Amino acid sequence: MRLSLVIPVYNEEDTIAVCLEHVAAQIRPFDEVVVVDNNCTDATMEIVRSFAGRLPLKTLTEPTPGVGPARRAGFDAATGDILGRIDADTWLDPQWAGRLVRFFEAEPTADAVSGSLYWYDTPVDDRLRRLIRKDACRSLRTGSVPSTVLQGSNMAIRREMWHKAKEHLLDEPGTHEDLDLYGAVVKAEGNVRSFVALTAAQSARRFAGPIGPNIAYARGGIRTYKLHGDAAVARNLRLAFPMNVTFCVIMRMLVGPFDPTTRKWRPFRGNHVVRVSPMEGTRTH
Repeated sequence: MRLSLVIPVYNEEDTIAVCLEHVAAQIRPFDEVVVVDNNCTDATMEIVRSFAGRLPLKTLTEPTPGVGPARRAGFDAATGDILGRIDADTWLDPQWAGRLVRFFEAEPTADAVSGSLYWYDTPVDDRLRRLIRKDACRSLRTGSVPSTVLQGSNMAIRREMWHKAKEHLLDEPGTHEDLDLYGAVVKAEGNVRSFVALTAAQSARRFAGPIGPNIAYARGGIRTYKLHGDAAVARNLRLAFPMNVTFCVIMRMLVGPFDPTTRKWRPFRGNHVVRVSPMEGTRTH
């Protein structure tokens, strides 16, 4: 199987180099790495091009802002049998690519899969990493389980399923792009799995800024399931919404004052990087 990896980027000069270092360190190399420039105005693409000698790199530009359009452009341009997808702040564990190929070889009825994530820039990183890796070892023995989500920071889809599913994407403002893809795969009669052994780390930086955009993202998930006709999951998410808001508040208190560089607490830490909402393309902190 040929394996492609798609990474949408927008002004990621602070994270993309380490992300690509982890991509280059895979035990089973990628056959293709597609980086989609979603209107970067900083040094992101210069950093990306510096990896040209170490990775089978393909770069392209998607002018329509948002993770959804950038992901679509990357998947359409990718040539692999399997299309992996991560974010620019994802750190893949070294065995990720090899485990992904073996997963699809061992489970021929699986059309798409999500892995497991732990954070690398919070006070609880080590504990989370140990828990995830323990679960990953168990997953290698037991295999995958059904999933109701595709996490864009750690997922993959068969190319033929992508071309079937993309016709069912909503691509509407106020919807959650990852859950939109999940709903599209389900409408295309695809089999979505969760395989914990596909481990990766991710930044918790989105929790360091204002809570509002994270709450809006949670509301977007409810709207996405509703528009895809999955009323039961939408109802469950509405019931869980107060808990999601509480979680965002707790994470803001945990991550906001924590300096991941010094690994120390700074009660009045500020200057958080301005981010762009994947859902709306509007600026958040």
